[in-house]
Amino acid sequence: MKPHVVLLAAIASFSLLALAQPTATLDKSWYLAGENPELYEIGADPNGFRRGSFAKFLRAKTGDRKAWATLMQTIAADN
Repeated sequence: MKPHVVLLAAIASFSLLALAQPTATLDKSWYLAGENPELYEIGADPNGFRRGSFAKFLRAKTGDRKAWATLMQTIAADN
């Protein structure tokens, strides 16, 4: 088997495993807002660790190009 075919097969397998991984949950300070929040999902990627916490994501459920949403977080203004 040619080396590039083996490499492509390995990358494809890894990609499928990454997509199948469950997402970590976000705490209640994170929320979904915008015009069409029902068309999106949010979560935390347990494989994407940055600055002490999981990487967050906002993902469209449909291909509606006119819909929009945003991932927001509330924080306390305490000292």
